[in-house]
Amino acid sequence: MPKTYGLYDGVSRAYGAKIINGRTNETFSPNDVITREEMSIMVKRALDYKNIKVAVSPLTFTDKDSINYKEHVQVMVATQIIKGYPEDNTFRPHLSATRGMASAMLDRMLQTIEKNGNSNPVETKKYVVTNVRENGTEQEVERYNTYKEAVTAAQNKGMNAVKYENEFLWIKDGFASAKRITGQNIINIYDENLATVYTYIQYGTELKVLEVGEDRVKVQLSGLTGYVKKNEITLIPTNEMKQSSYYVKSDGYLYHKYYTYNTSSPGYTEFRYGVAPSFMKQGQQMYSVDGKTFGDETFYQYFNYLSLRSKTDYTAEQLDSYVKSIKPDSPLIGLGKKFKEVESKYNVNALFLYSLAIHESYYGTSALAKDKNNLFGLKATDDSPYGNGEAFNSKEDCIEHAAKLYMNEGYLNPGHWRYTATYTGDKAAGLNAKYASDANWGKKVAGHMNRFDSYLGKKEYNKYKLARVMNNVEVKKNPSISNERLYRLNTNVVVTVTGEEIINGKAWVKVISDNPTVTEAYIAKESLEYVKH
Repeated sequence: MPKTYGLYDGVSRAYGAKIINGRTNETFSPNDVITREEMSIMVKRALDYKNIKVAVSPLTFTDKDSINYKEHVQVMVATQIIKGYPEDNTFRPHLSATRGMASAMLDRMLQTIEKNGNSNPVETKKYVVTNVRENGTEQEVERYNTYKEAVTAAQNKGMNAVKYENEFLWIKDGFASAKRITGQNIINIYDENLATVYTYIQYGTELKVLEVGEDRVKVQLSGLTGYVKKNEITLIPTNEMKQSSYYVKSDGYLYHKYYTYNTSSPGYTEFRYGVAPSFMKQGQQMYSVDGKTFGDETFYQYFNYLSLRSKTDYTAEQLDSYVKSIKPDSPLIGLGKKFKEVESKYNVNALFLYSLAIHESYYGTSALAKDKNNLFGLKATDDSPYGNGEAFNSKEDCIEHAAKLYMNEGYLNPGHWRYTATYTGDKAAGLNAKYASDANWGKKVAGHMNRFDSYLGKKEYNKYKLARVMNNVEVKKNPSISNERLYRLNTNVVVTVTGEEIINGKAWVKVISDNPTVTEAYIAKESLEYVKH
């Protein structure tokens, strides 16, 4: 801000007292309007500057989840400097403050300062042991000076949560939601030391909490167990959770419904996942942490785990006919021939590639698809998907590039850093681990594959058997213990089976090979377990 600005001296003094900050390190934006929440921040900082301490209570506003600076608003409510709207019990943090509002706030602030100016500040115990009841209501039990004292007390007293400035810092059991962090659009899931990144997720993603530490939280996402930084997630006790579920609709298919937190419009999203397992009935809702374990039952969604090195029997014309039935004006219609061409050339399933294009480009109608011929979101990073998205001369060029470079040489190649398994999968294994921040991306693409197959006569579904690796195993080019291995597979990775053979008294399972140099490979049968699908 230039020194010639009329209010420069006042702004400069307030900045020096740390009552206000700039929009960035270089800009202040003095002519911007100010919100009620921003006024709360400045007034609290002014009280802090005068060393005035205030005992606060949890916020009860119906829109409290939209308040980003809850501790500042708590002080405003406790001192009555800024009040809520009693007619609907809201605070309306993003409402612009009028001149009248600002005047009233400043007057009440001065009264608070005068009232407390001659008294010694009293430090309040801010770590609150809380009991979250089954109906979601909270009961404050006791307050402590330190995090460790509060957690120990909660565990000894059988309480299920500890809060600090109205945010949960410890929960006995429950979930976590990835926060939207300023300057970043994703958060990482790490190893225990927060050194190695396993995968990444978008803000709002639901994680199952396994253990809460002082600066990190052990979580489970699908079949992946890892750690997240505590300041990058919001802890949610089980009794306050918006439960996700899998359920069967009247059309007989399995749908996944989940809640997205920490977004501008939090709420439920649902999508068709695939074929419903026989043990689930229409309308029945079941929880699953990984999409395949439902209580005591296990069911693997076929297209979510089918090897993408397999080939579809559907012709180019058949694939195009499905898209035409859904969206007759789709720019993708007619590309079936190209998808089948690259399937033959690179051993990448055409049904998958077509489904991926539908999902990433919304049937070829996205801005990236129309302006840059980018059908797969290639290089479309979360911070600037359109700006960073790769451009191609034609849609055919994009398909060729994706099949060759990204799939055959990348995600589906055991020698490449992006490889974890050759199916759409989830955040534990498969393309989803490193292709997209959406933890349900693999399931959604598999859902499109299922729709294709349902429309075209269900000729692909269960064409092969699927098996799970029980322990880390070597995959061989030929069925022999001494034969040189092609690649290794980790425990719980799923393989697509084409047959079995007995060689010298030992049972071998023939599978579709992940290695691009051979089409089939062998695994000792004792290392595999067939799964329901």
